[in-house]
Amino acid sequence: MSRSQKPRRKYNPNKLLDRIVDKSPLMPSQRRDLGLAYHIAFENMLKRGSEEDWYILASTMNVALVLAEKDYGSEYIPEVKAAMESLMDCKYRADRTGRWAFDGDGLQAMRRALELHDQQCALATRAEIKAALQAIVKRANEGHMYAAEQCHLEAA
Repeated sequence: MSRSQKPRRKYNPNKLLDRIVDKSPLMPSQRRDLGLAYHIAFENMLKRGSEEDWYILASTMNVALVLAEKDYGSEYIPEVKAAMESLMDCKYRADRTGRWAFDGDGLQAMRRALELHDQQCALATRAEIKAALQAIVKRANEGHMYAAEQCHLEAA
């Protein structure tokens, strides 16, 4: 005998709590932990960076760009893109020389973008940060990757 009713979802007693939590900003301890990761990666890049540090900063800038596009500092999108361009310059330099380092302008651009991202994390809700991460994955799957060549074409 087949069932005529639709199958029910499993009961989730925390469903309401999850909705409330997603609407709240990150807790100070979560912001601190998150900020430590990318600020340590930046400090490492000042000394003698690694590919892992570069990837942490690149993912941070991706989140910063998506949040800026969602009106968390939309006027700072050029600064975030300048930081992304400096990351690409750093990557190309590492491919040539094996050294992971910023140039002077790239260093300043990254500092400004990280300050912006600190403020974004203080204002954005958890749901918006989750949505930003999902947007990044979607863009990557669609092949929309950011590269220095794109920066030069957009500036021209």
